[in-house]
Amino acid sequence: MSTPHVASVSPNSSSLDSNYLNVIVNLISNALDAMKDGTDSPLLTVKGSSKDEQVIFEVIDNGSGISPEVLEHCREQFYSTKGEHGSGIGLHMVHLCAEKHGGQLELDSEVNIGTTARLILPLRSQHLK
Repeated sequence: MSTPHVASVSPNSSSLDSNYLNVIVNLISNALDAMKDGTDSPLLTVKGSSKDEQVIFEVIDNGSGISPEVLEHCREQFYSTKGEHGSGIGLHMVHLCAEKHGGQLELDSEVNIGTTARLILPLRSQHLK
């Protein structure tokens, strides 16, 4: 079992954006939704690390996974596979927030295996100066 890493950020930090919390909560919410049906032993892992002047947040689930066809469109505004339970805004907002701060959202997924959502952001965003 690995030791968890804990990071803290001062609320007065000039690099803190209030959208970051919403972004992480959105990724966790999507992972929980993906594990609601059909996953015998649901497992959600949230990791945070830094490498090469970047901070990396990963949300990993063993849920239903995302098909290649859906992966092509899931960052688009109002695109949802959740029917009336989804707005299609969540991943679009995560994607826009990442881009706004010079980062990116990576999604690795396999149907019936699970998904890794990886949010990569520069440690110091040039857009916040």
